[in-house]
Amino acid sequence: MVRGTTIDIFTILRMKPDKIIYLLILVVMLGWGISVFLDKLVTNRLGNRSIIPVLISCGVGLIPYIIFFVFSKNLNYDPKGIIWLTLASLSNAVGVVAYYLIFVRSEVTWAVPLTALYPIIPIVLAFIFLRETITITKIIGILFSFAAIVFLSL
Repeated sequence: MVRGTTIDIFTILRMKPDKIIYLLILVVMLGWGISVFLDKLVTNRLGNRSIIPVLISCGVGLIPYIIFFVFSKNLNYDPKGIIWLTLASLSNAVGVVAYYLIFVRSEVTWAVPLTALYPIIPIVLAFIFLRETITITKIIGILFSFAAIVFLSL
């Protein structure tokens, strides 16, 4: 192949940090967006039964966390970090199960915009527990985001 005609991981790693972040944001948007669409297709076909494989994968997914926690000292991992990681994964799993249940009973065009309000939770928690600042600009951004989601869900 001619040099420069493909994008590989090494090319990406040489990008400026801001360009990498934009690329990763695009990947997240595409990944989550396509995933949500496919989730709705799943629930259209399987209904409530779509939860069973999700629950199984969540249970199986806990195995690496347990292994890392048990062997955390040998692997040079902070056990408290593994606990936070496990809780984050469990929280995500609960959200995914609820997401599927929402899709069984509602339309994507209504449910997705409302669930997209989730960034408000970590912003508030970061303000309360991590003492991160919330500027007036961020508050205005949150309000505009909320307004946009309300309009999208109408």
